Amino acid sequence: MAEMKQRGNSWLVRWRPARNVKAACTTWPDEPTALKAKRIAEAHNHKISAQAVYEAVLGPLDEPTKSDAPTLAEWIETVLEAKTNLTPGTLADYRSYARLHINPHLGHLLVDELGPTQLGKWVNTLRGLGCAEGSITRYWTVVYSALEAARNHRPRLIEDNPCRFVDFTRDKVRHDDDGNNIHAVYLDRAEYKTLRAAAPKEWRDMLDFMIHTGVRVSELFAISLAHLVPATEKRKPKVRVWRAWKHDPTAEDPADRMYLGSTKGRSKRELVIDPKLWDKLQHRFVYASGPKKGKPRPPESLLFVNGNGGRIDDHNFRRDVFEPSVIRAARCPTHPPARRDAPRPLTVGKQKCGDLGGLTERGLPCRSWAVAGSTRCQPHSGPEPKAVSRCECPGVLRKRPGPHDMRHSMAAWLLSDGVQPVMVQRRLGHQKLETTTETYGGLLLDDVDESVLGPLSLDDPEPSSGADDGELAEEDDEKMAAITAV
Repeated sequence: MAEMKQRGNSWLVRWRPARNVKAACTTWPDEPTALKAKRIAEAHNHKISAQAVYEAVLGPLDEPTKSDAPTLAEWIETVLEAKTNLTPGTLADYRSYARLHINPHLGHLLVDELGPTQLGKWVNTLRGLGCAEGSITRYWTVVYSALEAARNHRPRLIEDNPCRFVDFTRDKVRHDDDGNNIHAVYLDRAEYKTLRAAAPKEWRDMLDFMIHTGVRVSELFAISLAHLVPATEKRKPKVRVWRAWKHDPTAEDPADRMYLGSTKGRSKRELVIDPKLWDKLQHRFVYASGPKKGKPRPPESLLFVNGNGGRIDDHNFRRDVFEPSVIRAARCPTHPPARRDAPRPLTVGKQKCGDLGGLTERGLPCRSWAVAGSTRCQPHSGPEPKAVSRCECPGVLRKRPGPHDMRHSMAAWLLSDGVQPVMVQRRLGHQKLETTTETYGGLLLDDVDESVLGPLSLDDPEPSSGADDGELAEEDDEKMAAITAV
């Protein structure tokens, strides 16, 4: 028999559905309702749950309302589809970030379920997987932008962006304008001369152009002859940096995957160049070989071209030209790196390179014939391809720069010689001055610390020079052109 008794202002109804089973218990606001519940339990011979009694008395309980918010994976795709200012290559990169690094961890969660705890754990998971801080910053940017769009959506999908409550600091200093300077290398003038001397002669004027202008590699290979502006009586020659090569991985035809678009940040700029560099580039205005040798090239032709007269692929340039030049500059003629081959008696007959220890790049025995008098074939003779000297002799390059480090080195030269950061910003094409100061802030600290001593000096102030801002800016332009002169 069910038990009913009063407890304070409520009534308790309790019964035991079976022996050795915990008693079921319900609570009611008044005696009539409790009596009704007691009769329902007894009518079922006490074999009824408390939930069933509640539903019999009060009616079916309302189920929790399900959220209409999309999952994070669905919302990111919706946001990307609505973007109007992304290039095809950038859009493909963002989708790749979501597919590989965001959706496997957070994609199944509804956007209104995401909180700072899940986001913080996701960042730590990526770090545990070995992702670089610059890469995590790019993935974070996609999530942050998507949740910010959910907050700004009408009606709102979330009340606030949970990313704002995570103690994650974007990797601004190490991640420059295009992500190639995670470990920036700065060459001084002597080191650059060593690198230039080790480069093939036909590429040296291009290296001079890179260190002189500081253009990005994608901008360098997009400059045409028409972008070079000759000098006038009042102006030195200029180069117009108006476009850059872009990548569209979604194009069906592989030939259409590279196209000419706007520069990074869509900032067009004109850079003053030294007349000596202008003279070095004159041979590129005419055909170097073929039936048209010596004749003028069309103005729309690219300034720097490959051996076939077409676009230079930046990956091929790095692999075939720049990196071998760095290796040659890092080898001392007096103390070269150890060779892979060794002398072999000429009386011994022909032997395979692999039989004498030579291996291919895959680690398999080389099947080429060894050179007479040597234990290796011709490709496997000499030092390892990337081996460098370990001596301390002068004139040997100790650093390992990449093509983008020509840009960093130019900025370092200008800042170390006192050019104002805003002038460096203009030459580099940064949208914001803070990008320049954050990237190269370490080069400015000493100058800043010393520069504040002048205004804070306790000595009598010196008379003003009377130069206005326009004159100072003109002096900076001339100083910058002189400093970067090759």
